Amino acid sequence: RWKIVFGHHPIYTFGPHSGEYWGPNKEILRSTLERNGVSFYLSGHDHSLQCVQPKEENVTHVVTGAGSKVSRIVNDFKDMHKALKYAKSIHGFSTMSLSEERAVMRFVS
Repeated sequence: RWKIVFGHHPIYTFGPHSGEYWGPNKEILRSTLERNGVSFYLSGHDHSLQCVQPKEENVTHVVTGAGSKVSRIVNDFKDMHKALKYAKSIHGFSTMSLSEERAVMRFVS
């Protein structure tokens, strides 16, 4: 059974809104997602398409906020370089197909 949480602000992002202004709330949300077996955290705010799988975490973070405008991709998380699965500064959206055993995320531009 998949657990998916939606939020406006990304916890992890390679865009200009790195989420550092969250203060302690970022860690509280991140640990709550992990502790409760959440599979995906879907967000927007950054105007790009991204998929981030942090090392040693089970939650996949998807940023899909590029429907109206595009913002640049930056690399502020140098220690997370292996965690980035996908990042593009292009207009688009994402779709997700779920079966009992598999989740497929597609970015459409």
